[in-house]
Formats: sequence, structure tokens, C-alpha cells
Amino acid sequence: MASSSYIQLIDKIQAFCDAHLQIERFDAEFGEQRPNLATDSEKYPYVFLAPDSGTPNYDLNQVTVTITCYDIIQKDRANLNTIVSDCHQILTDLFSYYNQGKDSDIIALSATQTPLNNFDLDYVAGWSMSIVFELEGWCTDAIPMNPITPGASLCADADVENSDTSYSVTVASGGSLSLPDSTLNFNGSSEGSVVSVKTIDIDLEDGAGNPVTPDATSLVGNTLTIDVTPCGGGSTVGSVNKSGQTTSRATGDDGDLENGNGTNFTTLTDNNVFGNTNRFTALDGTQTFTNIALDHTSDDGSQILGYYLTDRAGNASTALTTCNADNIAGYATGWHLTSVHELFNLFQFEGTTFGYGMNYAPFNFATAGYFWTSTNNSVGNYYTFNNNGAFTGVFQSSGLNYRYISCRWFTYAELGV
Repeated sequence: MASSSYIQLIDKIQAFCDAHLQIERFDAEFGEQRPNLATDSEKYPYVFLAPDSGTPNYDLNQVTVTITCYDIIQKDRANLNTIVSDCHQILTDLFSYYNQGKDSDIIALSATQTPLNNFDLDYVAGWSMSIVFELEGWCTDAIPMNPITPGASLCADADVENSDTSYSVTVASGGSLSLPDSTLNFNGSSEGSVVSVKTIDIDLEDGAGNPVTPDATSLVGNTLTIDVTPCGGGSTVGSVNKSGQTTSRATGDDGDLENGNGTNFTTLTDNNVFGNTNRFTALDGTQTFTNIALDHTSDDGSQILGYYLTDRAGNASTALTTCNADNIAGYATGWHLTSVHELFNLFQFEGTTFGYGMNYAPFNFATAGYFWTSTNNSVGNYYTFNNNGAFTGVFQSSGLNYRYISCRWFTYAELGV
């Protein structure tokens, strides 16, 4: 599903009105402009869209709009009931089209219709419909902006002072400091004769106030250098992850460009919080997996998403209740069935053996089969995703047995980093 903006919603409604055999005209503006626009033409039935409210969310945004449809009443009002019926049906057609998933980008969640009499001008009648649309949410990459790299701006400076505190300065993380001309002792290694340095105090913190250990410190002559991985450890903000596609079949395709974060699908560009570039690690930062895998592309500077490594199957209700009740490796709360995005982020689109997108370590799902997610639409369809790439919606009450994966957010404090 592609991300959708308000202007794209207008384009969708415009296309619907153009295709509908009864609708003669469509406009989208603020409601205050409707009376002026209504008299611009004598083409009726007339459909008008105005924005009401919006509710942004992480992956799905809701936009409420008012859509009116009305037509001209004859002087003797003989066609009034026909207009009321036709305009009601036109708006119902619109709601039904987007409520039943005819368009993959937007869905109509709910609607309320109210009849209109002599609306905006005399001898006009019809209906007004308040309708809530669900739009696919914007990812960060959809916003035109220069990349933002977490680094010194998120970290405190390093404090450096000598034993009698007569010399005390700070140096930004990742920077260098030229010490005064004298012979110094740095962590037991002397340059010339010894003048005591009380502390080289590397006081660095991430955005959540957690300590960050420098990758390296060194003293060469009088120059102290402090090397630090950008705080949060993960990757560059403002870029989506690589899809895993490496085979190119046309210039400019995904396999040709390989856009996105990371050196490759399972290797980060920068060190993670454990000081290595592995995208997936165990809770101790190693590659020795037992039952939980951390995905460091989810690192937001204070917590990281972890997945329970087990192959389970059941119906939708079983998947939801089982994941909520998981107690894994002593972590008894916070587990839940993966959302669409939490599952989708694991899919390697190049595929591995037989093209199964999650047949790689540490997940190793080597057969086809659908996975439940906790994301659902207004009519009760839970979105499911097949290991071979198919994406669909299934009723919770269907009773179908699909795979499911639970996940949980682990704080830095829980991980000891």
C-alpha cells in the first residue's frame, strides 16, 4: 500500500465522481466556499468535499471529511423524493466502494448521512455525509528533507581535567582536543616526563540520558581524540531500510539502486548499541540466538524491538491471546502479535531458497504460509502476509490457522546498554 495524502484523497474522490454515471460535477474546498462554487455551474447532481478533522498515527492516518450531494428541485417539488433517493444512493455508492476495499490505498471506516433541504440556495435538496477515511501513513522517507544523523547533538561533551583541576576543558564527542604543551600521563602511558592527569572523563549520553561508551580514545603527542559512534547506535534517520533486493532486471529498479539504510539487508551502516554492525543480535549483542532476536533498525535511541523466535500457528484469536500472554526469557509483559509494519520490516524481498522472504537467520522460515498481524480494518479483516510475498485481509472469525510472531520493545536499561 502506498502512502496517501489529503490531496491524493481528493484525487480519488474526483476519479470516483468522474466515473459515476449520475454525478455531473465535483469540487473540494472549505465548506465556507461551497455556496459560491455551487452557483458557478448549472450541472447537477453536485458533489462537494470539505475537510473536517485528522488523526495522524504511526502507520495509518484517519481523515474525516464532509461530502455533500444535491440536485435542483422542480418548482412544483414533484421530483423532491427522487432527488433525496438518488443523492442518498450516490453517497452510499461512494462509501461502499471505499469501504469494501476497491481501492488499495484508502478505506472508508464509517459514515453518517443527513438530509438537506434548500441547501446553500433555494430549490436544492440532497444529503450530507460525514465520512472517516483511513489512509496509509507516511514513513519518514516520504518527507523531503536532508538526512539527519544522530551524533554529537544528542550527546554530552567529554570533560577533561588534570589532577589539581587547574586545567579543565570539554571536547565534543567525535572531536579532538589539543592539550597544553607539557609532558602528560594518559591512562598509564607517558609521553616524556610525567605530569599527572586526574581524569579523562568521557561523559557521553544518548537522547534518553543513557551513558554511551566511546569506541576509542587516544593520545598522540598533545592531541586527545575521542571517537564515538552516533548515539542510538542504529542507523541514519530519514531513510527506510534496504528491501534486500540485489538482482537488477532494469536500470533504476530496486536491485539496481539498492536504496535504503544499511550496508546490506542484515548489516547496519553504523555500529549498534553493542558495538557491532549486525542488524539482528541476541539480547547480549552476540549472534548466538536462543529465543529472542533484536532488530537494531528499530532502535529509536532508548528501545529496540525484539522478536520471539518460534514457529507457531493458530487462528486469529489464538494468535492474539497467545502473544499477549507470552513470558519469554523472564520478560513477562509487553509481548504482542506483530503489526503489519513490525512483520513487513522483516521481509527480504530478494528472497532466499524458493523465494521465501523470511528464510534467513535468525528466523529461518523455509516454507510458504501466511502470518497473522494485529492490524485490521473496520469490517474485521486482519491483514495477513505470506512468506512468498502475498498480502491480503482475513476475517478474525474465519478460523484459519496461520503462523504468528510475537514481539516486544526492550529498553536500553533492560538490555544493560
